[in-house]
Amino acid sequence: MHFKSPPGIGRLFPAHAVLWAVSLVCAGASPWRCESGFEWVAASDVRILAAQAGVGPQAGFSGYGATVAMEEMRVDYLPHSGVDTVGVPVNRSETRLSGGVEGSHPVEAGVLTFGVDLREGYSNFRALWIDEYYRQQFGRFDAYTEARPRAWGGTVGFSRPPAWNRYARMDVSYAYSRERISAPYERVIGPAGGLIRGDDRINTNQVRAGIEVPAGNRFRWRNDVYAIHVTDRAWRYAWEGRLNWNPAGEWVVRNRFFYARESNLWAYGLQFGLEYTAAQWWTIGIAGRYYSDNGQTEEALAVVSMAAPPLRTRQVLVTLRFEGSKWAFQAGAGPYRTRYARPDAPIAPFLHLYRDRNWIRSNLAVQRKF
Repeated sequence: MHFKSPPGIGRLFPAHAVLWAVSLVCAGASPWRCESGFEWVAASDVRILAAQAGVGPQAGFSGYGATVAMEEMRVDYLPHSGVDTVGVPVNRSETRLSGGVEGSHPVEAGVLTFGVDLREGYSNFRALWIDEYYRQQFGRFDAYTEARPRAWGGTVGFSRPPAWNRYARMDVSYAYSRERISAPYERVIGPAGGLIRGDDRINTNQVRAGIEVPAGNRFRWRNDVYAIHVTDRAWRYAWEGRLNWNPAGEWVVRNRFFYARESNLWAYGLQFGLEYTAAQWWTIGIAGRYYSDNGQTEEALAVVSMAAPPLRTRQVLVTLRFEGSKWAFQAGAGPYRTRYARPDAPIAPFLHLYRDRNWIRSNLAVQRKF
């Protein structure tokens, strides 16, 4: 199936122009940067095209910034004919809009950071697929209501500069988000019939602490720990480590490690990357990523469950980056594979959602410093 450029994505271009104009106006006050980015991800039955624009202070400077983004998702919905006698194949497209503001303010002991973000639309193609399933199964009932997914959230943080310690940089943050999702439904079996509508609100609280330490002249090590609580789920604890190594002047090795635990749910990920700086401004790189988990857990048994089965992913990404005194850009592309374990009986209706896919991912980003 060929990908057709979504018509709605063009509506973001005026937002790009406005943010770039703001950068020009504010350029005299402090060092600013403006950036635009695009990403295309496609498999045989899912196509995603996203665009984002942002404006804010350059790295190392305090100030305020803003971002706007649009994502167009197209899904070829296909019911599992073996267990679903109601559903029909359909091509469905949805647009997600989002935006946010962020800022940082220096204080005597360090730097305070904060941000607020809003989103209108489905969080990802999985949420869109699940909504289509419930719409086809229960849309004929009076108790069914059309989903209006949206979310808002905020974050506050504090970072201690390296001056506190010759080497270490420490920071902490707290984030909260409230999301409205497509509510799950369950049919009541019996003379009365009807539907039971599940909760469509999710609250997420996250606390993070991080420390970054250079180890000699060639190594830089960063560790972050997380504690995350989501509505009706157990606490999730996670660790992420990043290790950058500069074996020679033109070469950089970038490694990332991730592990998370939530009750009997676990997940881990590995990433290894190599970059080479050619000439003075050009850098080429290649990175490989691997991720694995043992599926999503639910607190109660259900006749139909939308929890994902165990997943493994592999990705290779080749990048080209240019960094000049005023302009910078980066382009990347590569294959991306997702492999699910075969769904058990409660997840069987989502057999074609949790199917193996071979993706192609590409991205482009441009930045201008003022």
